[in-house]
Amino acid sequence: MIELLLTALLTTATDPPKPARDIPDRMMEIRWLTGQWSGTGTLFGNPVRMELVICPVAAGHGFALDYVVKPEQPSSTSSIFAGHALYWPKNGSGWSGRWVGSNGVNHQLDVRSGSLSLETTWSNADVETGRTSYALDRARKLIVNDKVRQSEGNFRQFATGRYERTGGCT
Repeated sequence: MIELLLTALLTTATDPPKPARDIPDRMMEIRWLTGQWSGTGTLFGNPVRMELVICPVAAGHGFALDYVVKPEQPSSTSSIFAGHALYWPKNGSGWSGRWVGSNGVNHQLDVRSGSLSLETTWSNADVETGRTSYALDRARKLIVNDKVRQSEGNFRQFATGRYERTGGCT
């Protein structure tokens, strides 16, 4: 009996791991969104320049998003705000992730994706909850809207951007 148990354990331990699913195929859901993007928009009503880089990581098992907001004046190189997010596929559909911003606030991310749209709900019980939507318009511009939940439960828009693709992932 012990020999049988040891044989079963050794066989199990030496078998190569079996992938649960082909996760890199999940990247096809967001292929339209990947790349380098640059645009203009508003943040709390003020004109700004915005940059996004959204690229696969870990051999396509997830993706990273880097976001920078700069003043509209081209002479200024300092950022007003910067953030970084890392996403991984959920079982079934959608994505989960984690965000950290230059304001020191981090958020849990929950993402639903469509054919040419993506909506992220970001939450931190101690700070705030909000939504960011990404969508390609007919001119292939990326439209991004950020909203924060107010105390009454409705969402108020605080930022919007209109981006053009400036490059791919390196």
